[in-house]
Amino acid sequence: MGCPWGSSSRPDNNPNIRIGDAERNEISEQLSKHYGDGRLDAAEFQERLDRAMSAKTRADLSGLLADLPSLETPSRSRLCHSRPTAGRGS
Repeated sequence: MGCPWGSSSRPDNNPNIRIGDAERNEISEQLSKHYGDGRLDAAEFQERLDRAMSAKTRADLSGLLADLPSLETPSRSRLCHSRPTAGRGS
């Protein structure tokens, strides 16, 4: 019989897993970028930001970015736009 308070073998993609400030802040930063880029109006941004900051589980965050394009991370952007280096066939 397993532990009554939970299981140590929970999958990482469980929507009922509680989140912390780092996850809320990450979503908030992405929403801010989309707002700054004009993809969200002020009311949409505030509504989504309020939902993100009050989220307690991963499920609470679902849908907040679903209709927005993915944002490139700085390291990914550098990789995609970097020039070939000398001695590598160029």
